Amino acid sequence: MTDFDISSLLKAREVFFEGTRYSFNIKFERDYSSREGIVFRESRLIARELGLRPVTPGAFLNLDSEQLQVVLTADKDGILIGMYSTLTGERIDSGALIPQGKKWGIDEVISEFINETEQFVTSYFELDEDFRKRILDFDKVLDDMRFILKRIKKGLPPR
Repeated sequence: MTDFDISSLLKAREVFFEGTRYSFNIKFERDYSSREGIVFRESRLIARELGLRPVTPGAFLNLDSEQLQVVLTADKDGILIGMYSTLTGERIDSGALIPQGKKWGIDEVISEFINETEQFVTSYFELDEDFRKRILDFDKVLDDMRFILKRIKKGLPPR
């Protein structure tokens, strides 16, 4: 079947065969919204019917080289964090890192960030290798985070 045939079936959700109407739901072995489901997004027609953003054909073949780019944005109370796929450019996860209490330490906040990031990245990639290999310039991210946290601790405005 072509992607046009599949997208037509996804849209119609029924077929007529020998004078009888049959209704059905197409299910995929892998969840089409999962990381591995990116293969279904390579067809604009199928992606549209699934309500997903299409990706460049061949993206699935490069799934093993995907990394996450971490973008830090300074805020007066903390750091906004966004993680973006180098493969699709899409935001994979986001959150905020806001130091709690009056006597927080920069090293403790960074350690907490590393632990949470390790859990997320290990789960997202289903890894059994060092999670840092899947983050673009992880050491620079930590340096930037340290710089922002020092400014927050001193009460300086975000840059």
